[in-house]
Amino acid sequence: MRKGQKLVPIQNLHSGNNQKKIVPQTQSKSRIVIRAQQQKNEKLQKPFSNIKDQKSVQQQQKSQQQPILGQIKQKAQYDQQNNYPIAVLLGTPGVGKTQIMHKLFPNEKQLKEFTLYKLEDLKYNFVDTTGFDFEGEIDWREVQIKNYQNLFLKFSNQISSLFVVVNFERTDLMKKKLLSVYKYFRKFKNLMSIVVTDFHLSESNRDKEHLKKNFQIFQPNDILFVRGDVKSEELKESLKKSKMLNKLIESNQFNLKDTIFELQDMEEYNNIRKDLLKMINK
Repeated sequence: MRKGQKLVPIQNLHSGNNQKKIVPQTQSKSRIVIRAQQQKNEKLQKPFSNIKDQKSVQQQQKSQQQPILGQIKQKAQYDQQNNYPIAVLLGTPGVGKTQIMHKLFPNEKQLKEFTLYKLEDLKYNFVDTTGFDFEGEIDWREVQIKNYQNLFLKFSNQISSLFVVVNFERTDLMKKKLLSVYKYFRKFKNLMSIVVTDFHLSESNRDKEHLKKNFQIFQPNDILFVRGDVKSEELKESLKKSKMLNKLIESNQFNLKDTIFELQDMEEYNNIRKDLLKMINK
């Protein structure tokens, strides 16, 4: 034995009891440390796992929302298109209002009166009406007035132009037809223009200037002369260049007060309102 070395008891190295006591304690402590470390790691990993889950959920929600957002966008576009200004065609029976409508909408087989038709090329809506006749039977006159009331109340903030249509013939007869309509819409003369149909029947180059001069008493925004053989695109282009298509003014209100179309009492207003709601909910 070298100098400085100490003797170690043999029994301490081979004692079964001591070994059993020491080893289990060492393993137990090791397991506790390992388990604690695992729990710590799990806690550290948990937020990252949640972030992944959140991203996954967000992506799933986004994919689910795409069709909905598309529908909302389409609805907004539809509403915007449907809020285009409106031009109402007025005129006595047989002057060519429906003929004008068919030129503007050649693909429409059956055009209905007092119905909105949207022309995307001009960003404008057009409405045909029945032949204007307030001088005939009282019952028929009341039916016409109610139809106009329904139209004017439903689209009071969109009606921006009134086209008074008259067919080409003797000047005095044309003025008489125009006057029969104008006198009921005098309040809205700032919206009114004149459309002269059947102008292919004119035999003089001076007819156009002659009519413009005679029609100045009505103070129209513009006068459009239309031949019977006019093409759809030509008519649209003429309207686009004219002063007939007034712009939509947000504050515009087609107020019927002091006109023949004014509602006489609240009961009449409520009845018309119910009719409008039925039309909207169809």
